[in-house]
Amino acid sequence: MKAVVCREWGGPETLRLEERDRQPLRPHQARIRVHACGVNFADTLMIAGKYQVKPSSRSPPVSKPPAR
Repeated sequence: MKAVVCREWGGPETLRLEERDRQPLRPHQARIRVHACGVNFADTLMIAGKYQVKPSSRSPPVSKPPAR
């Protein structure tokens, strides 16, 4: 599967599309197919390290894809 990954702090241009192995689903989880996903203002602040709440992991999270 493909994943948008943030490996360094910066703007949207630092995001990379990478191929990842599918992880097995745990109980009460579901896998969805995403056809398109946007990057919003809060996402750009998060990946730049400027959001009001700093993520604890190396890779900042991005918002959920829109529901269809």
